[in-house]
Amino acid sequence: KASGKWIRENFKKPFYAHIAGEYFRSLETAAKLGIPDARWVPSIYLRPRDFGSLSNLDSPLSSQEYKEHMSEKARDSFYWTPPNGESIAHLSLRTERVIHWISQHVPPEETALIVTHKDIMETFRIQIEKISQLDYTKMIVQCPPEQQIHHCSILHFTRRNPLTGEVIPTYGWMRVVTPWMGRKFTDNEFVAIVKKRYGNEE
Repeated sequence: KASGKWIRENFKKPFYAHIAGEYFRSLETAAKLGIPDARWVPSIYLRPRDFGSLSNLDSPLSSQEYKEHMSEKARDSFYWTPPNGESIAHLSLRTERVIHWISQHVPPEETALIVTHKDIMETFRIQIEKISQLDYTKMIVQCPPEQQIHHCSILHFTRRNPLTGEVIPTYGWMRVVTPWMGRKFTDNEFVAIVKKRYGNEE
């Protein structure tokens, strides 16, 4: 509800599109935001990450197998895949489809509101900011707490320059806001999106 209040106070213009994961929890969260005149479109691509065998309390994995998987995750959490599950890299392919849908169905001057889960939100950052596997840990996993995505965080992308009001063709700025965690997590300024390119010496 705190997130819904923040959205209503900071977005006076109605959203053109309202998209949510099709699982009950996502749709329930979307409804509790209290967005006026919302018409939610469920999307299979916004479902939670599949952790496969690790989703079960009675996991078929032995303790040794579990330790090995956690060790692999620690080495490379971007490409690590839970047994019978999905990696972050897999999730980013789902996110790409949602971004494509928005580009085809939402006019450039309009806005879209999406309700989904933490891992999916992180892959929106990966796709829009073009974050590579090399920078994933630094920019997302180990970034400062106020820039991390928490429970009920709001990930805000914009094409409008927050200083000049100029609108550019692609997303140029982002911020993470978590209203229920206090002002330190709510008063975040926009950060310019810098899509990194690598030279030969790197």
